[in-house]
Amino acid sequence: MKSIKIIGLGICLLFGVQDLLSQEMASKKYDNPQWYNIVYVDYKPGTYDKAQSIIQDYFIKASEKAGTPQPVMALELNSGSYDSMLLWHMKEGVEGMNWDISPDDVKWRTALNEIAGSAEKASEILKDYQSCIASSSNTIARLR
Repeated sequence: MKSIKIIGLGICLLFGVQDLLSQEMASKKYDNPQWYNIVYVDYKPGTYDKAQSIIQDYFIKASEKAGTPQPVMALELNSGSYDSMLLWHMKEGVEGMNWDISPDDVKWRTALNEIAGSAEKASEILKDYQSCIASSSNTIARLR
Protein backbone atom coordinates (compact mmCIF):
# COMPACT_ATOMS: atom_id res chain seq x y z
CA MET A 1 0.00 0.00 0.00
CA LYS A 2 2.83 2.37 0.91
CA SER A 3 4.61 1.74 -2.39
CA ILE A 4 1.40 2.50 -4.33
CA LYS A 5 1.17 5.89 -2.62
CA ILE A 6 4.81 6.64 -3.41
CA ILE A 7 4.35 5.67 -7.07
CA GLY A 8 1.20 7.82 -7.26
CA LEU A 9 3.01 10.78 -5.75
CA GLY A 10 5.88 10.31 -8.22
CA ILE A 11 3.46 10.32 -11.17
CA CYS A 12 1.75 13.49 -9.90
CA LEU A 13 5.12 15.22 -9.49
CA LEU A 14 6.22 14.11 -12.97
CA PHE A 15 3.09 15.57 -14.59
CA GLY A 16 3.39 18.75 -12.53
CA VAL A 17 7.01 19.32 -13.57
CA GLN A 18 6.21 18.47 -17.19
CA ASP A 19 3.32 20.97 -17.18
CA LEU A 20 5.55 23.66 -15.68
CA LEU A 21 8.27 23.06 -18.28
CA SER A 22 5.79 23.15 -21.16
CA GLN A 23 4.50 26.61 -20.22
CA GLU A 24 6.27 29.61 -21.62
CA MET A 25 7.94 31.26 -18.68
CA ALA A 26 9.05 34.86 -18.63
CA SER A 27 10.70 36.78 -15.86
CA LYS A 28 8.51 39.34 -14.21
CA LYS A 29 9.43 42.08 -11.78
CA TYR A 30 7.02 43.78 -9.40
CA ASP A 31 5.71 47.15 -10.54
CA ASN A 32 6.70 49.76 -7.94
CA PRO A 33 6.76 47.40 -4.94
CA GLN A 34 6.15 48.99 -1.54
CA TRP A 35 8.16 47.25 1.16
CA TYR A 36 7.57 47.55 4.90
CA ASN A 37 9.56 46.57 7.96
CA ILE A 38 7.24 45.37 10.70
CA VAL A 39 8.74 45.53 14.18
CA TYR A 40 7.19 43.74 17.15
CA VAL A 41 8.23 44.75 20.66
CA ASP A 42 7.55 43.03 23.98
CA TYR A 43 8.35 45.29 26.92
CA LYS A 44 9.38 44.04 30.34
CA PRO A 45 6.56 44.16 32.89
CA GLY A 46 5.99 47.65 34.22
CA THR A 47 8.15 49.41 31.61
CA TYR A 48 5.65 50.13 28.82
CA ASP A 49 4.86 53.69 29.98
CA LYS A 50 8.54 54.50 30.48
CA ALA A 51 9.38 53.24 26.97
CA GLN A 52 6.53 55.25 25.43
CA SER A 53 7.73 58.36 27.27
CA ILE A 54 11.24 57.94 25.82
CA ILE A 55 9.75 57.48 22.35
CA GLN A 56 7.62 60.64 22.70
CA ASP A 57 10.23 62.81 24.40
CA TYR A 58 13.25 61.82 22.34
CA PHE A 59 12.79 59.47 19.40
CA ILE A 60 9.89 61.22 17.68
CA LYS A 61 11.45 64.63 18.28
CA ALA A 62 14.74 63.41 16.80
CA SER A 63 12.92 62.13 13.71
CA GLU A 64 11.12 65.44 13.29
CA LYS A 65 14.32 67.44 13.75
CA ALA A 66 16.30 65.23 11.36
CA GLY A 67 13.52 64.87 8.80
CA THR A 68 13.79 61.08 8.94
CA PRO A 69 10.92 58.63 8.53
CA GLN A 70 8.67 57.71 11.40
CA PRO A 71 6.48 54.61 11.54
CA VAL A 72 3.50 54.83 9.20
CA MET A 73 1.56 52.95 11.84
CA ALA A 74 2.16 52.19 15.51
CA LEU A 75 -0.22 49.83 17.26
CA GLU A 76 -0.59 48.88 20.89
CA LEU A 77 -1.32 45.16 20.82
CA ASN A 78 -3.92 43.71 23.17
CA SER A 79 -3.24 40.03 22.64
CA GLY A 80 -0.36 37.81 21.66
CA SER A 81 3.28 37.85 22.72
CA TYR A 82 4.07 41.47 21.92
CA ASP A 83 2.99 44.86 23.27
CA SER A 84 3.61 47.00 20.18
CA MET A 85 3.76 46.70 16.42
CA LEU A 86 5.46 49.40 14.36
CA LEU A 87 5.15 49.52 10.58
CA TRP A 88 7.99 51.34 8.78
CA HIS A 89 7.84 52.09 5.06
CA MET A 90 11.12 51.07 3.43
CA LYS A 91 11.52 54.01 1.03
CA GLU A 92 14.45 52.35 -0.74
CA GLY A 93 12.74 48.96 -0.74
CA VAL A 94 14.86 45.95 0.12
CA GLU A 95 17.91 47.86 -1.18
CA GLY A 96 17.75 49.88 2.05
CA MET A 97 18.78 46.73 3.94
CA ASN A 98 22.26 46.96 2.42
CA TRP A 99 23.26 49.78 4.77
CA ASP A 100 25.16 49.05 7.96
CA ILE A 101 24.58 52.67 9.02
CA SER A 102 22.34 54.62 6.65
CA PRO A 103 22.46 58.38 6.05
CA ASP A 104 19.07 58.60 7.83
CA ASP A 105 20.57 56.76 10.83
CA VAL A 106 23.35 59.36 10.99
CA LYS A 107 20.90 62.29 10.73
CA TRP A 108 18.61 60.80 13.38
CA ARG A 109 21.44 60.09 15.83
CA THR A 110 22.87 63.58 15.32
CA ALA A 111 19.45 65.07 16.12
CA LEU A 112 19.07 62.81 19.18
CA ASN A 113 22.50 63.90 20.44
CA GLU A 114 21.44 67.55 20.14
CA ILE A 115 18.09 66.99 21.88
CA ALA A 116 19.72 65.00 24.69
CA GLY A 117 22.50 67.55 25.12
CA SER A 118 25.43 65.28 24.19
CA ALA A 119 26.31 61.99 22.54
CA GLU A 120 26.89 60.45 25.97
CA LYS A 121 23.44 61.44 27.23
CA ALA A 122 21.88 60.15 23.99
CA SER A 123 23.64 56.82 24.54
CA GLU A 124 22.21 56.69 28.08
CA ILE A 125 18.71 57.33 26.71
CA LEU A 126 19.12 54.54 24.16
CA LYS A 127 20.38 52.15 26.86
CA ASP A 128 17.47 53.16 29.10
CA TYR A 129 15.00 52.38 26.30
CA GLN A 130 16.73 49.07 25.50
CA SER A 131 16.46 48.09 29.17
CA CYS A 132 12.67 48.22 28.79
CA ILE A 133 12.63 45.61 26.02
CA ALA A 134 12.15 41.96 26.88
CA SER A 135 12.22 40.82 23.24
CA SER A 136 11.58 42.05 19.73
CA SER A 137 11.38 40.69 16.22
CA ASN A 138 10.85 42.04 12.78
CA THR A 139 9.82 40.91 9.36
CA ILE A 140 9.52 42.54 5.99
CA ALA A 141 6.41 42.55 3.85
CA ARG A 142 5.37 43.78 0.43
CA LEU A 143 2.13 45.64 -0.11
CA ARG A 144 0.04 43.86 -2.74
